[in-house]
Amino acid sequence: MVYGYIRVSTDAQDCANQKIGINELAKNLGIRVEKWIEDQGVSGMKDPKKRNLGKLMKLLKPDDHILVSEISRLSRELFTIFELLKFFSEKSIKLNTVKDNYVLDGSITSKVLAFAFGMAANIERDMISKRTIEGLQARRRAGVVLGRQLGSKSATRKLDKVEDQMKKYLSKGLSYSTIAKLLNVNRLTVSITAKARGWDECLPPERKKAIENLKGSINVKPTSALKMPVGEIMEMYREHRSMKKVAEKLDVSATCLATYLKKNGAWDALVALSDKLREENPSINRQAKELGMSKLDFRSKKKQ
Repeated sequence: MVYGYIRVSTDAQDCANQKIGINELAKNLGIRVEKWIEDQGVSGMKDPKKRNLGKLMKLLKPDDHILVSEISRLSRELFTIFELLKFFSEKSIKLNTVKDNYVLDGSITSKVLAFAFGMAANIERDMISKRTIEGLQARRRAGVVLGRQLGSKSATRKLDKVEDQMKKYLSKGLSYSTIAKLLNVNRLTVSITAKARGWDECLPPERKKAIENLKGSINVKPTSALKMPVGEIMEMYREHRSMKKVAEKLDVSATCLATYLKKNGAWDALVALSDKLREENPSINRQAKELGMSKLDFRSKKKQ
């Protein structure tokens, strides 16, 4: 199948001109466009999966052919172009462009180019990751407390979308482990959600009794791994602004650390400290909201 792909970002641009160029290219290649795919009034910055181009990608089969006016019609982002060309290469899809005369046809040259694009994409991903980590570290050094507020809970959970299914499984007396396998999630996700949402009330009486008996037989290990005084832990949190960082320094899990603080009556004090630090050093997102601006506009204003 030969596809002609057209994208125009504004109504002022003309699809007809792109079609003429693509038809001329098809004629020179001795082929004919069998189906046209159009994205009208769509920015090149938009994710291809959210365009008609994404629908085309699902239809493509090996040896299909795509003709496009120029490579920028696929995307205005270099990284996205790399990903698309890599996808076409792996699927054995041929690609020709009119204006920049780009050819992806499975030849050695094309494979070398695809490899280079893949390498460049990996480098770009690494660079983005490093920039993100460096940015977060800089914000921590500036005193900003990152992440969700301590003690807060998400309003939505992963399994909320399958509530009816969950209740059905629970009413049948299926174990949390079995339900987790059926829904392809962790067992703890199932048990925590069931308790938090009150869905465990759907359990048959005999299943409830079995769970209660199991709870009584479990020997929960104390948080004996932690020997540090609570005051010193609070100072560590003040320095690092992160429960995860403090837990790593103490070589325990964040859950273990939270349990230790709660047992020693220091959890509320830690939450209060976290809130105080957030007030003293608000995040960029919060500052932007207080000014009624978008985060992007706020950053631009701050640079000025």
